[in-house]
Amino acid sequence: MRPGERVLIITDDLEIGEMLAKNTEELNGELIYVYLHPSQRPQEKLPAPLRSAIVRSDIVLTTLTQRLPEEADFRRGIIDAVHQEGGARLAHMPGIKKDTFFECMAKTDCQETKGLGEKLARILTLGRTLKIISTDDSVLEVEIGRWDNVADADTLITTRRSWANLPLGESFVLPRIGTAKGRIIINGGYPGKILREGDEITLDVKNGRISITGDNAASKELANYLQNLDAKAEPEDRGNMYLVSEIGLGTNRFARQVPQMVEYEKKLGTLHIAVGLNTFLGGNISAPEHHDMVVENGTMEVDGKIVLEDGQLYLDNFGEELQPNYRDFPRGLITPETEVKRTEVAGIAKSEQGILYRIWIGRATRNEFRVLVGDLETAQKAAEVWEIIVAQRKMPVRDLAQQIEISCDNMIRVVNLMIDYQILALHETG
Repeated sequence: MRPGERVLIITDDLEIGEMLAKNTEELNGELIYVYLHPSQRPQEKLPAPLRSAIVRSDIVLTTLTQRLPEEADFRRGIIDAVHQEGGARLAHMPGIKKDTFFECMAKTDCQETKGLGEKLARILTLGRTLKIISTDDSVLEVEIGRWDNVADADTLITTRRSWANLPLGESFVLPRIGTAKGRIIINGGYPGKILREGDEITLDVKNGRISITGDNAASKELANYLQNLDAKAEPEDRGNMYLVSEIGLGTNRFARQVPQMVEYEKKLGTLHIAVGLNTFLGGNISAPEHHDMVVENGTMEVDGKIVLEDGQLYLDNFGEELQPNYRDFPRGLITPETEVKRTEVAGIAKSEQGILYRIWIGRATRNEFRVLVGDLETAQKAAEVWEIIVAQRKMPVRDLAQQIEISCDNMIRVVNLMIDYQILALHETG
């Protein structure tokens, strides 16, 4: 926070609100304080005066210790006001408890969680298939990633219109709708409940939709909860509470196993799956609520490589498979006479010190992420191509090969890789 910034605090807990207000004043912030009295709950919609206050603020802190399902539209309204109208940075804390501030947030190594989150976001974006293996060897498979379905991570909240749930510490991707299939065992918890031995919940998944099997108390409780939520959905959204809508991993070593998912899902070494609403994450599933469920001691693989096993992240397993060398990349249908141009999407690539990066913006957090275009050698060749195309607007592959002084065959492979990264496109002459 910078001195003089306008800080809006929205809270239902006077003790937490006063603590944040004191910190704001100590940092010379301009304070706006909104207390939601129990008699004002639930807030089903975001009131116009509060929306106006959000739009005028530089920082918004929401600390709602009660995460009420009836307030999903209210919470989503806060995020939308930041994204669509204002320029604030939003720290969103639904279901937060006071001890989380001291036992988790105050201890969090933000640079560590940022580094882990960015690495995972790259893996989950470049990957194409994701597999979760539960403790009983059940397998859930789902299609993910690539440039029309980029991953995201709650790294740091530093840019206008960015937001994250606090505490920090997750990287996540939205499954392609309808692709999830198999079985997953939920053995960690879900909002308001920690699962113990014997409480495990089995989710069978087909065409992206879950069904709850088993007859223990936790399974029945979850089934009733989702059924009641789905009954409140708009007619066109009925059934969406059962759609798999997010898969994520925790990256915060100080997050704990607590009933509040806003902290528990960030616990390092865990993974989580969500059903229901994901429009606030940049998805297309409308539903009454977003429901996270945490898995302990699970295994996650991306494109056949282990990312998580026995609570340990393995992020160095990903090299040539996800960031190929141009020599190994297919030629596709490109010929020496093919003309290529830069893509129409602004800000999609950036050349720095002779290396080309593919850039994307997290659809939820608005954080910027980057990855080398191929491996280092390929990224260097791609940077040369990029500089020429930016200057010339379009050029045949043969001419590019002559200018960069590599074979036409290798230039075809570089160009096809850059098309795969959606940095270049074919120039239609027709």
